[in-house]
Amino acid sequence: MVYAGATLLLRWQGKRTAEQEATRQEGEAARQVLNQLGGGELKILTFYANPPVIRRGGKGSLCYGVAAATSVSLEPPVEDIHPSLSRCVEVKPMASTKYKLRATDAKGKVETREAEVDVR
Repeated sequence: MVYAGATLLLRWQGKRTAEQEATRQEGEAARQVLNQLGGGELKILTFYANPPVIRRGGKGSLCYGVAAATSVSLEPPVEDIHPSLSRCVEVKPMASTKYKLRATDAKGKVETREAEVDVR
């Protein structure tokens, strides 16, 4: 009887230790994701042209991702854009154009990044 009780206790402790380790690993993974997304701070995660070179009269995309932004804008203006972790908007420049992404957070902090579409 004592042996059975001891065995159950050891199994329970082993399971509890495994659960605690899994919880610790999940917390660490969540911290890593938060850090990749700016750690709660304003951060432009991505901004690029796809494709970076288009034919005259063609179209492409500007893709962006921002973390902790309350507003975003593009210069020259393309369309109504909004904060997003991952979004692409269509562009149809008539000549090679350098676009500037501007992201602002609730504290008024601003970050900018540039991407160019080469028209040939």
